[in-house]
Amino acid sequence: MPLAEILALALGVSGTGTRKVQEEWKRLVGKFGSEVAVLVDAPLSEINADERISNVIKAFRSGEVVLHPGGGGQYGHIEMPQGDDPPSPGMAKRKEPQRSLFEFQ
Repeated sequence: MPLAEILALALGVSGTGTRKVQEEWKRLVGKFGSEVAVLVDAPLSEINADERISNVIKAFRSGEVVLHPGGGGQYGHIEMPQGDDPPSPGMAKRKEPQRSLFEFQ
């Protein structure tokens, strides 16, 4: 899972190319050396980021972040489990299941 997607979820922005996400990504990777180090190895107390970022990284480490894979013309997305922070605007949950090709007649 790319760090930029985790940051976008935490900051509540619709994409990974936003200035807020890019600034946090550069700061964290610059401090810890790699995305893996930030997501897996860095002590949460040393991340010194917005509390939302620390909370989402903690949820990622404990396997609480829900991953929805893409496919069939849809991009994958991530979200926090129900009852936690709402998903980012650009990562809203689908309201209906994906339709089959045979349903388009």
